[in-house]
Amino acid sequence: MNNYLNTFLQTKLDDCNDSIRSKRKKIYLIKIFHYTLIAISTTGSSVVGLLSAFYNPSVPCACLSMVVTLCTFLSIKFNTEGRMRNLGEHIQKLNIIKNELAYITSCNGTLTDQECKSILDQLGNLIV
Repeated sequence: MNNYLNTFLQTKLDDCNDSIRSKRKKIYLIKIFHYTLIAISTTGSSVVGLLSAFYNPSVPCACLSMVVTLCTFLSIKFNTEGRMRNLGEHIQKLNIIKNELAYITSCNGTLTDQECKSILDQLGNLIV
């Protein structure tokens, strides 16, 4: 295989690995944010229910209710589950591209026309 093409493909493979790594970090941060909001909402709702059942502190109940409502709103507004799903789909596509690039660079240019067509078809389906 042409040395320039091999270098180019290796660079693209490294870029793909970096992109996968950064998307995984984003998923991790979104998960922390998402589950923190859910934990605050669930715990806050329980505490508000208990406070209102046994006591009559209107100000603490109102403040805690506002915090619960705000956490629920933020979770919905930022669509954390949808973002995690989208990032997961992008990671899957990038893994397929990474595997194809690794296969191409490991073959050192000894790909048949059928293999080239198969790889191009598979990569073309990922873009659509």
